[in-house]
Amino acid sequence: DYFVFALVLTHDPERLRDQLHWLRHKLGLPELREISFNKMPEEQRHKFFQEARAFRFVVRGLIVDKRSLPSELRRLRKHKFYAFFAADLLSRLPHSDLENTTLILDEIGDVNAVLHELRRQMRARQVGDIKRLTVRRSQAEVLVQLADMCAGTILREATTGERFHAPIRERFLVWRYKNENPPS
Repeated sequence: DYFVFALVLTHDPERLRDQLHWLRHKLGLPELREISFNKMPEEQRHKFFQEARAFRFVVRGLIVDKRSLPSELRRLRKHKFYAFFAADLLSRLPHSDLENTTLILDEIGDVNAVLHELRRQMRARQVGDIKRLTVRRSQAEVLVQLADMCAGTILREATTGERFHAPIRERFLVWRYKNENPPS
């Protein structure tokens, strides 16, 4: 019923990667196991966000209630749907937040189709100076795994009121999508 897109913004991605690997070890998660909100027990989720207080990052998110979308958006192919809402979220951020940014996306479907459509949507919305767009499998990129954890807790708060991310809630800025920007 819902689609949640979460961006994790940091000035020091390498340090954040190191901290997330340390946290994985502290929580007793195997090195090769993906950190995933849906696969993590509730107690570990709470510990994860408690420990993440020491890490330097902010989260920007978008919640889409797919049930309220007009039919032209519901019928979009997966890569176009993903790109449309990613560009929508990016367009809400100040250009200064995106200057010289490397955007690492979770791999879904045809990578070239996703990147092409995202670039097209970003141009249409005049999204700022992103230096580089890249796609990585979430299993291999711990920063994408952090975004998954953040998306999971945004969805959980929106649907049940549970706040696993309470220790860092002030770092989250989340919008609910309203059909203001029809697809171009």
